[in-house]
Amino acid sequence: MKFSLFAKGLSINSNTKKKIILLTVCSMLFIPILAGCTQEKVKDVVDKVRQVSVFTVNEEAYRETLVYTGFIKANQILPLKFQRDGKVENIYVEAGKNVKAGDLLMKLEKVNESDVTHNIYAPMDGIISQVLVDEGVLTSKEYPAVIMQSIEEKITIGVTSNDYQKIVNYGEPSVVVTIDEVDQTAKFKSISMVPDASTMTYAVEVDLDPIKQFLVGELAQVKLELTRINGIWLPISYIQNDGEDYVFIVNADNRVERRNLKLNELNNAFVRVIGLNDGDRVITVGNSFVNEGQLVNAREDVHE
Repeated sequence: MKFSLFAKGLSINSNTKKKIILLTVCSMLFIPILAGCTQEKVKDVVDKVRQVSVFTVNEEAYRETLVYTGFIKANQILPLKFQRDGKVENIYVEAGKNVKAGDLLMKLEKVNESDVTHNIYAPMDGIISQVLVDEGVLTSKEYPAVIMQSIEEKITIGVTSNDYQKIVNYGEPSVVVTIDEVDQTAKFKSISMVPDASTMTYAVEVDLDPIKQFLVGELAQVKLELTRINGIWLPISYIQNDGEDYVFIVNADNRVERRNLKLNELNNAFVRVIGLNDGDRVITVGNSFVNEGQLVNAREDVHE
């Protein structure tokens, strides 16, 4: 049996039949096209709304720390000599021994009873660094017989021109010295205004606590803690670069904005930036998959 689009008994001319058939075919073709457009539009809207994590920045004060390594030195080193040639009769000290000003250190055999040029006395409180002669041997007045150092010790480090400017601009830093993994009290003493000709660094001297004694030449880490600096501090890992340093933020309309940054001081894993405002929400997760102007759902990240 054939199915007819036209009911029996209806009188429809040939032109009308053609119009009905054309309308039916067009309707059948248009419905899937319309459905496809609707699905694509819905998909497009879903793709534009992305889930991101943000970190809200606030102005904070950090103390920038400059870290260098140096060697322990005595504040003063004195080579001591006999006033004449002769044979060493007695030595009363040894290396590492503390002495007081006026202590007898060693003496030569006397030439006669009135001989007063045969003794060496400590000119100050200090420590015997080296004994360079032995008892019973001849020595010359031209060469040191013993070397002593002051009790006060220091560390000298060379800082870069950039860090020199920071120290000069921010004022005298506080100092922490680490020796054998133990922090020691210390005090900033001075900074040279002229760079070393060979290293082009500026010499900084740090005085150690005179109560404690350390080995001359021992390695030490010196941390110079500068004045607290106010600003927007951002973890370095949040910053992107495409020739310029920048981050994406989420604005009040929950849309993505790009902010170019100027980087300033470093403080461990943080850097002080110019280009952000207090309260800006910086995208920390999902920033690789968003574009400027894109609508996002923002979730606050935990910042430590």
